[in-house]
Formats: sequence, C-alpha cells, structure tokens
Amino acid sequence: MLRRVKVEGDDGRSLMLHAPAMRLARFGESDGSGAPTLVVPGSWNAEEVLTGERAIRAAAVILPPLNARGAKEGVVRDAADAIEDGGGPEGYVAAAWGDRTRVGTRLTRPMGRAGKEGVLALLPASTRVALETALHEEEERRALDGDLAGLVAMWRAAEEIAAISDDLFVPSAWAAFKRKHSPEAER
Repeated sequence: MLRRVKVEGDDGRSLMLHAPAMRLARFGESDGSGAPTLVVPGSWNAEEVLTGERAIRAAAVILPPLNARGAKEGVVRDAADAIEDGGGPEGYVAAAWGDRTRVGTRLTRPMGRAGKEGVLALLPASTRVALETALHEEEERRALDGDLAGLVAMWRAAEEIAAISDDLFVPSAWAAFKRKHSPEAER
C-alpha cells in the first residue's frame, strides 16, 4: 500500500495523508448544496472536510492505495455492473455520494457501528473498485473535454511526490555531488 498521498484542502493547503489516515477517510454529510463531501483526518485529531471537486480529487488518490491488492474477477464484474446500473461513471459517483447507506444494493452497506458508516476502506471491495474506476473515468472525460487545469494540478502533485520518493534513499554525499556537477551548476 502506498504510504502517503497528498490532497488539497478546501482552504488550498496541502494535506499529507499517511496510510492510517487514508483508511479513516469517509463520505461526509452533505452541506445542503448537493456537493460531495469527504472527511479526512487532519492534524491534532481534527477533521478536514473537503467539498466539491477537492473531495472528488481526494477520493481519486485515496482509493488506489486502498485497492492496492487488486480485485478478483467477480469483484471487478460487480463493479462494472454497478457503474452501468448507476448510469455511467458520473451517475455512479453521484449515487455513491448521495445515497451512501442504501441497504441491499451493490453501492454500499451500513457498517453497523456508529462512526463507521461511509468509511471508504470499509466499503465492499466492489464498491471501492467501482468508485475508483468511475472517478478516474471522470478525470479522463474532463481531460478530453479540455479541462486540463485539474490534470495539471494532479500531475504536479504526483511529480512532487515522485521527487520526494526519488530522494528517500539517496545518500547526502551523492546529492551534493550531483548538485556540484550537474549541467545547471555550470551555468
């Protein structure tokens, strides 16, 4: 499982979510506007409530690590059927956020314990896979429609995380050598 992901808070700050925090992310209560909300652990036991596009982007980066083990063929088939039954990716995502506690559907199931309802990591595997698939299909559709600003922001965040991970195991002496002898240093 990916150890951490970076998401953007509603106030524009970057939030680094480690694996335990990703497992606690959950659907939030609607604020009445119909915008999707996602609640993630913040600092000092506080919770951050993400709304709208930020909630959707956060779920899109949180779900892949939660689904990192992959899925069996039956789970993938159920996920595909659920997306189709939901009217496609956009309809499925709206249904998942809007009615996250319907009993007896492929969408979600109540967890039976207070505070656990809507926790992404506790959703059935087919629901998590369907949400991840639908969210990423939505991103691709927006890109094809010309909305590249969101993809550029996600690309930059991914590059920043990649740069951090690239330097995790590099000895400081090697980093200093590279800085001294890189083509940029000669300019």
